[in-house]
Amino acid sequence: MRNQEWGRVGGGVAPRPCPYRCIDRSHTVRGRRDGEQFTEPKFWYNPVMETPVTILLPDTIYRQAQAAARQAQRPVPEVLAEALENAFPAVYVSPDREAMEREEAAYERLRESLLATHEGQYVAIHGGELVDADADQMALMRRINDRYPDAVVHLRRVTREPDREIRVHSPRLIRPQS
Repeated sequence: MRNQEWGRVGGGVAPRPCPYRCIDRSHTVRGRRDGEQFTEPKFWYNPVMETPVTILLPDTIYRQAQAAARQAQRPVPEVLAEALENAFPAVYVSPDREAMEREEAAYERLRESLLATHEGQYVAIHGGELVDADADQMALMRRINDRYPDAVVHLRRVTREPDREIRVHSPRLIRPQS
C-alpha cells in the first residue's frame, strides 16, 4: 500500500505523493533485501522526476517483466523502469567530449606563451588557438557566447599554478556491464 500523503519540501507542501512505498506518514518503507523482509524509515526526501510513457512491448518481454515483478514483489512498471535505467550509462557523456579534450590540449600546448602574454587573465581557446582574452571573466563569456553560441570554447584563467584535481565521490553503485 502506498501512502498518498504529500511530501514536504523546504517547509512547503509538494503536490505529489510520497515517492516511497510508505506504510504511514513517517515515511517508513518496506521491501525485501537478500530474501529477507525489512522495514526501515526514510529520513530524506528524494523527489524523482517521472514522465508517463505508453509503449508497446513484445508479449515475451512483458511476461518476463511480470515474472520478475512477482518474484521481487514490486509493480511491473517499477521493474521495467529499473531495467531501462540499467540499460543506459550511469554517467552522461557529452557528444562534444572529444572537442572539449582537443581545446584543453590546445590550451596546454599554448600555456607557456599565454603565461608570457596573458598571465592572470581569462583566455578563450577555439579551433586550437587563442580567440579572445580578458581580465573580466563575465565580459569574456558574454563575447564568446555572442560569437560562438553553439561551439565548444575552452575558457580558463592563465596561472602558473598546476591544475587542481577534483574528485567527486558518488554514493550511487554502478553495476558492471555484463
